[in-house]
Amino acid sequence: SSMGARVAIWVTARRPEVAALVSFAAPAVDRWTMTPEERVRRARELGIIRDSDFPPSVEAWHREMEMMNPVESVARVAPRPLLIMHGEEDDVVSPDDARVLYERAHEPKELVMLPRTGHRFRSESVAIERALDWLEEHLGLAGG
Repeated sequence: SSMGARVAIWVTARRPEVAALVSFAAPAVDRWTMTPEERVRRARELGIIRDSDFPPSVEAWHREMEMMNPVESVARVAPRPLLIMHGEEDDVVSPDDARVLYERAHEPKELVMLPRTGHRFRSESVAIERALDWLEEHLGLAGG
């Protein structure tokens, strides 16, 4: 979810043992034009970073985030199935980011835009049920 989904896209692109990927509200385009310190402060204000000891190095974290280009990485997820989910009313990561990732990804892929849903939807039962059903279908776990 969110920045974690950005990391998951990057990892999946590089780790063939990952069987499938569900991405919730992944940022694709960096719209925050600010210093690394301002970025961390803003992430804390939004509740994206909650651990007061994170990151141990602001500069190293910033470099890692820049290195993890999700638009480049998402094209390397296939042939593993990819589900991109995003809230239509997300005020933290633009819903346009989901469309950018979907357009860049290769089949098999699916885009689900959740109406009346903001950034933190991972606790919404409809979204979780949809993701679990998708995983069961694409990993051959139906009925289990």
